[in-house]
Amino acid sequence: MLLWTAVVLFYFGFIHAKYLRTQCSEGYLSWDVDGTCHQPNSQGPCSYDLVLVDHNNCANIEDSSSDGNDIDDGVWSLGSIFHTKLVKKKGWLVPGNETYLDEDELNCLAAGQVYWPKDGQCYDLLSAGPCSRGEWLVLEADGRDDRVVCKTRTCPCDSVHPEYCEVEVRDGDCQCKVAMAAAQDGLCDVGEQLLLDPYGFGVCGCISSPPHITWQGDGKCYPLSTQGPCNETFQLAMSSTFGEPFCQPALCENERSVMWNDGACYDLGTRGPCDEIELLSIDEESLEPRCIVEESRVKRMFDTLPGGFIRDGPVSISLKARNCLLDRRGKCKNSFRSQNVSKKSSNKLRVRRRSSRSYINFLKQFRQ
Repeated sequence: MLLWTAVVLFYFGFIHAKYLRTQCSEGYLSWDVDGTCHQPNSQGPCSYDLVLVDHNNCANIEDSSSDGNDIDDGVWSLGSIFHTKLVKKKGWLVPGNETYLDEDELNCLAAGQVYWPKDGQCYDLLSAGPCSRGEWLVLEADGRDDRVVCKTRTCPCDSVHPEYCEVEVRDGDCQCKVAMAAAQDGLCDVGEQLLLDPYGFGVCGCISSPPHITWQGDGKCYPLSTQGPCNETFQLAMSSTFGEPFCQPALCENERSVMWNDGACYDLGTRGPCDEIELLSIDEESLEPRCIVEESRVKRMFDTLPGGFIRDGPVSISLKARNCLLDRRGKCKNSFRSQNVSKKSSNKLRVRRRSSRSYINFLKQFRQ
């Protein structure tokens, strides 16, 4: 009896919805679930990131208009009804996970980059990427999600002179602050600077050059290869196995000296064992001693150009919050642990999925 009643109710419900569909005004579609009327290609009864394409289907939208403007009207092309990301001509919605992404999008995320739907290419955030002059590629809040967009750069920065680069801070009106002077300005603690998050705003983190590391004992930043928080005759180092700082016996007498490949000790910031135009420093990636070119000793092409100092150059790596794990204070804590499974794994799909998921989680932590 109950089964018969359910069948009857379903039948009359279907007839009712069908009848209502014929009652919609011209140019409108009826939604079969409840018989309500909606304009085609509008959100209608669909979720915020989908549009109504017929009386029982929602789909993601892709702006196929050719006028070059970033608008919400025009002709919409049908995509997978299960693909919940919103793709517009001038942006890409960062997915909550990688389940429904296609091959190209997965490859971008696995490489620590973002996908750009207009040309199908991968780009680094905080780069000029596919944007117009004076713009850069950043995240922008879009409802409950984030969208990759081209946005006008607010603050000046020259990658050759990162010590002069300015970073926008979130609080108050638009404020450009010198990233390396954040401690002096009272924005960050000693040993910290402003680092650019994926939205293009400054967040406090350890100084990148020379590399400083967060000490788990007090949460403060100390320069590598110095005594830092360690006892006398010890110096701060980074474990390549565990990705955590530790104190090891000092190999050199001077605090700011490091042992080179020849077994001799040289002071950081000097020529030491390096070539004529190089200085001995700690590499920002490997955290090992390395010879770097001293830019002030090199004649650069832009020095001969009108205007000289470049105010809109690419962002220096030392300004990006790359190895960042936000702590409860909202500050960047160094994280050098590998996020990927072993590259020796025979399952390449698993490696890529793990990498893409790690990058999505990295981006999510900056959401406010």
